[in-house]
Amino acid sequence: MTNATPTHTPLAGELASKIVEAAGDPDTIASLISEDVTWWITPSIPAEIMDSVTHGREAMRENLQRVFSTLYQTGTVRTVVHDAITEGNLGAARWTMTGKFANGAPFENYYALWVEVKNGLVVKVWEYTDMAHSAAQSQAGIHS
Repeated sequence: MTNATPTHTPLAGELASKIVEAAGDPDTIASLISEDVTWWITPSIPAEIMDSVTHGREAMRENLQRVFSTLYQTGTVRTVVHDAITEGNLGAARWTMTGKFANGAPFENYYALWVEVKNGLVVKVWEYTDMAHSAAQSQAGIHS
């Protein structure tokens, strides 16, 4: 008989929530996704910020480092998960992110993040947000 403690395999909704809660921390997010992850984000995001589809953990880590070091003031980003659900190997989180853009403008937007999980890691991500709303908030900061 062993004294091994059973390990908890996170549900897909838990992993979606953990990704959201780690916004601004690319290394933590990278620890939750597979080496060959596919991450899709709303296609209206400007390509110089992030491609609509990214393949691979390291490419995604680089994207997240760029996004959180150039778009937002360091240390201002906060997230709140409103709901998370799991259905088999799929999970989703509905959440809000607030903070300040690099130009000082306040920021608040709403998101939905869907994930597919295999072997305890996220292998696919679908991230939805209203980029027009984000752009309008950023532009307002330039003119205020």
